[in-house]
Amino acid sequence: MYVICLRKVAHVLSVTALAVTLSGCTLLQPRPAGDAGQDTAAPVPATANAVQPPPVRVAAVDGARSLVSKGRHQDAVAELERALARKSGAEDVLLLELGMVLASPEVADYPRAREVLNQLLKKHPRSTHRHAAHALADLLEKLDKLNADNEALRQDLKQILDIDLEAERRRRGG
Repeated sequence: MYVICLRKVAHVLSVTALAVTLSGCTLLQPRPAGDAGQDTAAPVPATANAVQPPPVRVAAVDGARSLVSKGRHQDAVAELERALARKSGAEDVLLLELGMVLASPEVADYPRAREVLNQLLKKHPRSTHRHAAHALADLLEKLDKLNADNEALRQDLKQILDIDLEAERRRRGG
């Protein structure tokens, strides 16, 4: 039972990270105190007043997203890797997209995804994508810990079952 629960938690963490990142959600903060009749507790986007650079469009990212939508995740990985090798610009965008595809349940190459995301954080510390990369890398690290805990629980369960079987054999005299 614990094994199944931990697997579900790990999958939910992975899917949640991808969904939040892909949705473009922003952090929320309370509105500053304003007119007397306004609801000051209603959330507004944290970046509402900040000037944001226009999103960078990269043809390889569009192509990779198209491939992912068709279920061709490995082809999307190859497309993004080719774009990175060509040094076609917007490396941080390409690295984030590659990390997300690698972290998707269909590819599930979590160590490589974490490596790619850490590369983004190291090479592009001022990237507008650093928060998403950091959040996803942290979730992947937590996923690794959950997988290790899951394996330890699996071993414990195996030992308990072996002890129980041995006790049952002794009880029956065989």
